[in-house]
Amino acid sequence: MFVYFMSTGELVAPVKIERNTSYITRRNDTTKSTLIRVCGERPSNLTCKTLNDDDANEIANQDAKVMLASGETLVCFSTLDQDVNHARDPFTFSNPELVINMVGFSLSMAGLVVTLSTYCVFPSLRNVHGQAIMSLSLTIFFGQLSSTLSSIVVKPSHQGLCTAVAITTHYAWLAMFAWMAVISWDFMRTFTTAKPAATKFSDRRKFLRMCLFGWCSPMLIIVPNLVLYICECTGVDFTYGDEVACWMLGSFKLAVLHAPILLCICFNILCFVLTVRGIRASKKASAMLNNNMPRAQIVWRELVIYAKITSLLSFAWILGFIAMVSDLQVLWYLFTIFSSLQGFFVFLSFAFNGQVRALWRDKVRQLHTSLSSSPSTSATAAGQSHEERHRLTELDTQV
Repeated sequence: MFVYFMSTGELVAPVKIERNTSYITRRNDTTKSTLIRVCGERPSNLTCKTLNDDDANEIANQDAKVMLASGETLVCFSTLDQDVNHARDPFTFSNPELVINMVGFSLSMAGLVVTLSTYCVFPSLRNVHGQAIMSLSLTIFFGQLSSTLSSIVVKPSHQGLCTAVAITTHYAWLAMFAWMAVISWDFMRTFTTAKPAATKFSDRRKFLRMCLFGWCSPMLIIVPNLVLYICECTGVDFTYGDEVACWMLGSFKLAVLHAPILLCICFNILCFVLTVRGIRASKKASAMLNNNMPRAQIVWRELVIYAKITSLLSFAWILGFIAMVSDLQVLWYLFTIFSSLQGFFVFLSFAFNGQVRALWRDKVRQLHTSLSSSPSTSATAAGQSHEERHRLTELDTQV
């Protein structure tokens, strides 16, 4: 049995019900009032909506259907199977997928913390490319953290907090894909154009432009959304959080979330193809990748470079959109595993490679000898006259 509160739209499985009846007598008139107090738990995967008969009949897997005194139909249904009148998207999970997603998020966020700490410790890593990786790592971390809060910690009954978490999550995911697009564009420009050696001033201006797009472009979508959400002056099917979840709900999210993400993915694929062409063309004339090494080793090192680039672009989201269209369960599981571990892949590629391990070994040695010797300066890359050669050095794994 469940109790539905029409004023708040909450469904409660009662554990304890108290009924208090009081009588108030005024002259010849007696008024009776009854107060019912319900204590219980809100079902995490069950919700109710008041709909007209036509809409109610369109909802499958109805767990309960009651006609209210107002003439409306109260329909209760599982939120795991469907959002109301909307198809499942890559941001919703069934119970087994939710467990996998939370485990992946935990590993991912731990890897991102180590990555950010590593880049903060070693100034030699904080060039333009390194700062872009740090910015992307921040967006992935906050996107996964806010998603965890919206699905596990924050309850939809806390309306203000629920709305704030939904807005923050929306911004974090858009910013993450904006930074992916920025990085993919930077890779493509680096390996397909001949440019003079960068200076500190030009690097500063370049990173400022990257920040303007990565951090500010999502606001072009968030701000109009907030205006529509707050004013409630249109018939747009969209809301930030409701009784179902602390997330975006309504068909309008196809335009303000799915479409921008899909556009970024297509852009990243195009930039990645051009980047691969540029790397293959440049490596033929590069002594670094052609110093009489065995053919198999050259191919392996080149594949590692491509794997590192893809770890930043998260092509696993392609599986999410294919799964959304085909609704194949195996694709949902593959998408959940690879997308939730993106931060861990970034850690393996850019905070656990040979160069970074060597920096940590030197750091540990310095700590052992710091009491008796003067601090040593960080080693910097020398003799690199072209940004292309420098970028290949950063991406190449030193085993």
